[in-house]
Amino acid sequence: MENNICIALDCGATLEILPIGTRFQVVEVIGDQDSWYGKQKTRTVGNLHNTIWGAIEEVRRYDLAQYEMLSLEELLSAVSSTNNKIKEYFEYHSEYLAHTVM
Repeated sequence: MENNICIALDCGATLEILPIGTRFQVVEVIGDQDSWYGKQKTRTVGNLHNTIWGAIEEVRRYDLAQYEMLSLEELLSAVSSTNNKIKEYFEYHSEYLAHTVM
């Protein structure tokens, strides 16, 4: 199962945010699939990031069109909302979870 976030830009570049262990890396896809290995050739963009937010900020450094910036804002909002719901769930169920472990 792939967990990569793919972002196709107007300039023709395609960026992917890849999970690497517990960290995230932005890469630029630079060409079609290599028929020999069946993998896309990529170029690393920036450094490894500890959070998905850091990787999304790395994407913002590209010269993006306005709608691409808005799409990134929506992505940030979705990630933040999901994170908040997970925190809310564990806060709400923390007492129950603590008793089931014992």
